[in-house]
Amino acid sequence: MSFDQGEFNFDAGSGDGGYRRWREELDEARRAFERRWGVILDRPVRVRLEGHKRSIEGTIRLVSPPRAAKPQDIRLRIKTLEFTPAEIESITTLDP
Repeated sequence: MSFDQGEFNFDAGSGDGGYRRWREELDEARRAFERRWGVILDRPVRVRLEGHKRSIEGTIRLVSPPRAAKPQDIRLRIKTLEFTPAEIESITTLDP
């Protein structure tokens, strides 16, 4: 799951205003999620996880629904490794 989908606002009028507003709402939802859970989604990162000897590099993807209320309900993935926000010891953005 990612923040690439959402509900399109058909009441926004004609033109590209509706699409632009829809993208803005999705981007704001992603930023709010990132702030709430201390993660960086859909950008290259280096992550140090609890119980792992080495840092992992890749792009964090959201596996669980973004509306989960408890930290243990949030599931993230880099490549094939799944983890929760609580397992992140450090996270750094890498140049794309």
